[in-house]
Amino acid sequence: DFDACGWQEMREMPFEEHVDRETSRPFDLENGPLLRVRLYAGVTNTATLLLCAPFMSADLTSLRILTGEFESVYAALQAARVPNLPSLRGSYFDYVQQSRLQSRTRAARPA
Repeated sequence: DFDACGWQEMREMPFEEHVDRETSRPFDLENGPLLRVRLYAGVTNTATLLLCAPFMSADLTSLRILTGEFESVYAALQAARVPNLPSLRGSYFDYVQQSRLQSRTRAARPA
């Protein structure tokens, strides 16, 4: 989280160029991070949250869940409430195990 309002570079370069630059930066898939988050605070009391992830580490469903949770937390904080997110239904390990089982089941079905 940072406020880029005072950055000389931000004033000299259009915001879209900053976004293009950030989204074009390669990821180090071995060492990470595999998610980059940037919050750009505007001069008119606006902000833009930019999430960048390589396609192999985040699917559309995961990104929708993540952005939905960001929206819920933001709305709660704006209303001076404690954010209340749903509990996790399982671990990533559980998800992988379930996916493997489903793949084996599909492969075992006759064509």
